Amino acid sequence: ERRLEAERQRLAEEERLRNQMTARRARAEAERKHQERLAQLDQEQKEREQAERDETRRKKELLEQMEREKQEPVNDSDMVDKMFGFLGSANSLPNLEGEAPEGFEDLEKVPRQFEDVIDEPLPLPDDEEEDLSEYKFAKFAATYFQGNATHTYIRRPLKQPLLFHEDEGDQLAALAVWITVLRFMGDLPEPKYHISISDGSEKIPVMTKIYETLGKRTYKRELQALQVDEE
Repeated sequence: ERRLEAERQRLAEEERLRNQMTARRARAEAERKHQERLAQLDQEQKEREQAERDETRRKKELLEQMEREKQEPVNDSDMVDKMFGFLGSANSLPNLEGEAPEGFEDLEKVPRQFEDVIDEPLPLPDDEEEDLSEYKFAKFAATYFQGNATHTYIRRPLKQPLLFHEDEGDQLAALAVWITVLRFMGDLPEPKYHISISDGSEKIPVMTKIYETLGKRTYKRELQALQVDEE
């Protein structure tokens, strides 16, 4: 097949050269290049055959060696040394690596230059000082607080939450938090609890009362919404 391809190349080469020289010279030049290609093909064929013979011989020698080792008696000590010799002896210094076990010789250690790169700490990014001058509470209050509320502290209960809350329970919670702040700051006295023992309500936890109150108001609001939808 390769020789047929070479022959086609010779004919094409001769046809091309006829436009540049006489037919006789074109035929001679094309033949010369054809012989060079044939010689190159022969050389490549010889190299392939030699490589195949070398590979066959290597496999044969390997099989013979494996057969000889199979026939030899097994020495447990030699086998352990062959497999784990890379760990070194008991007298070897710590942190020193030995040779790799048989069959793993191709797993080379990381080159020294790459080890140096790996051991180097990663550069820390430059700390960018953030400009906090624009983040002012007065600006936040003027933007988001409801009504006429400002950023200044007042010593009285709020009529409405500082921030908008759609849910009534959230509104009550916000007002309750502000009451707690006033009491903590000492601007509002602590309430006096009047314990009534007639109905047993004093034994109900405070959080339970809050959840029940909020639940009733939520149910009432949902019921009103359903009535509006039906209308």
